[in-house]
Amino acid sequence: MTGYRGEKTAVWRFLENGRLDTGFYSYTGTQGYTEIDMGGYNRGLDIAAGNNGEIYVTGTGYSGYAQMFLVKYKDNCAGCFASPTATATKVIEVFVIDSGNHRIQVFDIYGNFKRKWGSVGSLDGQFFSPSDVALNSMGEVFVSDTNNHRIQVFDQNGNFLRKWTVYWTSSGTPGVPSGLVCDSNDNVYVVNNIYGGEVIAYDLYGNFQRNWFGIESGEYFDNPTGIDADSDDYLYICDSRNYYIKKYDIYGNYLIKWQAAGDLFNYQAVCVGNDENVYGVGTTPKIHVSLKSGVPVNQWDLIDAASGVANFDNLIFVSHGAWVEQKIKVYNFSGDLLYEWGTPGDNDGQFNGAR
Repeated sequence: MTGYRGEKTAVWRFLENGRLDTGFYSYTGTQGYTEIDMGGYNRGLDIAAGNNGEIYVTGTGYSGYAQMFLVKYKDNCAGCFASPTATATKVIEVFVIDSGNHRIQVFDIYGNFKRKWGSVGSLDGQFFSPSDVALNSMGEVFVSDTNNHRIQVFDQNGNFLRKWTVYWTSSGTPGVPSGLVCDSNDNVYVVNNIYGGEVIAYDLYGNFQRNWFGIESGEYFDNPTGIDADSDDYLYICDSRNYYIKKYDIYGNYLIKWQAAGDLFNYQAVCVGNDENVYGVGTTPKIHVSLKSGVPVNQWDLIDAASGVANFDNLIFVSHGAWVEQKIKVYNFSGDLLYEWGTPGDNDGQFNGAR
């Protein structure tokens, strides 16, 4: 049976006489039950058994999204449950910018191709070397259509919704949008990589709110690229040629900056993991991991330079599209490579400039 225990959903196992089976143990050492962390305030809603001893539990987490968890027996212990995780079975889609092929490709988290849209051009739904993609709380897909100087917005099936042009705010010159991110209130922050660079804040319809040039940090931006936001809506910006990650609030107030430990690292992309660490990748084949205060935590080597990075639960997705490799590689928080997909080309599941 499934129920609620503290702030976690628990699965209990009972004998035929109705007594709790304390003879079976989960991986966490609990007797008679195993717990599932659905994230914050959560509820298990239903439970079912598979033909080979699997137990499936459905529920909702604090985000409101439906989730399904698979609880398996331990391979080496009859009658024991493995500690379940959400990462293997929680439904999610991975949106990949395929810049050189001027399109968006969508996969499940294991790299199975699902759909695509886009072609080279300037019509609605076409792209010219797009750079980044982000989703807001309503599931709308925002794309930096870089060399068309605009942001395009789609539903998750690629149906065009709206667009707006990005301008250099000092002169009205068409801009070069690169990184973008949506905050918890669906405001959109775009890195405009022209004339040194700036960050522009819009509402979700493209109405200008504010901008800043980075001088508050001690120097102007110089080729800023990637951007991400944490759960408190603080922004992390890759100031590439200044070799910094810079942290701001959503109003453009500068907070802190840091460089990679022991390396003048040319940051290209950044993400904040659900472990509250900041992951930065760039033209050197490494991932640098820091606390949100900039204190270094870890780093691990990659085979090739990276052009993008994203987090889902306990997984870090790294895109390699700048040089030889054209792959998406998936790591855990310790830097262990779990699996990968992608080859160079223009067929489904192939890339030319994956981001």
